[in-house]
Amino acid sequence: MDKVRQHNQTRMQREPVSRQERFLADEKHLLKALPEKLFEKRYYAEVVVASNNCVLLARDNRYYSVPFQYIGKKTQVIYTRTLVNIYCEGKQIATHPREIGAGYTTRFEHFASNNGHQMRRSPDYYIGLAAQRSAGLTRLIKRIFDMEKTPELAFRTCDGLLNLQRKTQPDVFEEACEIAYNNDLLGYKRVAGIIRQCALATMQHTIQQTTLLPEHENIRGKGYYN
Repeated sequence: MDKVRQHNQTRMQREPVSRQERFLADEKHLLKALPEKLFEKRYYAEVVVASNNCVLLARDNRYYSVPFQYIGKKTQVIYTRTLVNIYCEGKQIATHPREIGAGYTTRFEHFASNNGHQMRRSPDYYIGLAAQRSAGLTRLIKRIFDMEKTPELAFRTCDGLLNLQRKTQPDVFEEACEIAYNNDLLGYKRVAGIIRQCALATMQHTIQQTTLLPEHENIRGKGYYN
């Protein structure tokens, strides 16, 4: 520091002033106060608003809510270490504290169900679809909406369950729904895991049945050797 101070206070070769004198006379009064907050690096992402009123920040596997009017629209997400700002058509439509890890960060007023607006997708919409396909699925989806205070956050789960129903054998699917309902395992991944276990058990039972020796009069039983 002493050498730097000495350098700044030494007269310049081509001017009759030192660097410090030049700074004090011409520059110091132009300086502005330092920002109150530390600089934070910004990151950018373009995301379409999903049917559950949220955008997915893939880097954190985290969902952030926006007003329901923007469902299906493309947004720009600008986020820092501490804050997530969401813009649509140049207008800021939501801001949230950034949270790391899978889950949802939402605001109550963003959702249609909390504003008196009726959207195409609703609990009745999903319950009606389930009723056309499976009694077990109907009961499971009703349970999901009973547990979820903000219905829109359950829409993706319902979409996933409807897709599972289309791809699964009816008897296996009904058994899985029964297990999920009785144990409050209501998430998509939980139900999908139960379906895999039920399907495996059914397959193993079928294999055991087909490998049993058939009844036949020429087959000697254990009594033959007594």
